Amino acid sequence: MHASPVLSEVEKHVKNLLNTEELRKRPFHNFNHTLHVVQKCDELATYYKVSAEDKTSLLTAAWFHDTGYLFGNINHEDVSTKIASDLLNNINANTEYIMQVQALILATKLPAKPTNLLQEILCDADLHHLASEDYQQWSNRLRQEMELMTGNSIDATTWTRENISFFEGHRYFTGYAITFWEAQKQLNLQVLIAQAGE
Repeated sequence: MHASPVLSEVEKHVKNLLNTEELRKRPFHNFNHTLHVVQKCDELATYYKVSAEDKTSLLTAAWFHDTGYLFGNINHEDVSTKIASDLLNNINANTEYIMQVQALILATKLPAKPTNLLQEILCDADLHHLASEDYQQWSNRLRQEMELMTGNSIDATTWTRENISFFEGHRYFTGYAITFWEAQKQLNLQVLIAQAGE
């Protein structure tokens, strides 16, 4: 998956960050989620035949997009862009590349409003788990994380209803995700609705 020496350096650096205690204790926003997003970005970038340069920017942003959780939940995307730019400046990456990576990370802020194909790819990849066959496992991990971070338990009914609301407000942006992921996402939504007894 290494498109460039820069990307190899990014992957090594982010793996170290994601192995810190703060992120290891998070059931959802951890190495597994980040790797999943990187793999889905690679899948979509290959499908859309994006240039090598754009693919490097996309995968760099995918690696960094949740590193801001090292410092808590608030504005983690903004913190992630700072972490990314610090490393990229240290390895003398060019300004245009750094700015593109920052814009990509910021595009994942919810509600997402991507303005180009690369941003659409990252936003779709970040929420691919909604269309995953093991969505329930991802959902359980996210619920556990939110309970850990807030110190409050979330009852199953409330969590299910919040998930239904999120699903109903979400849409995929790329034609690829709509074609290949949307059907499973709708199946997952129907399971949630059944669980809620609605």
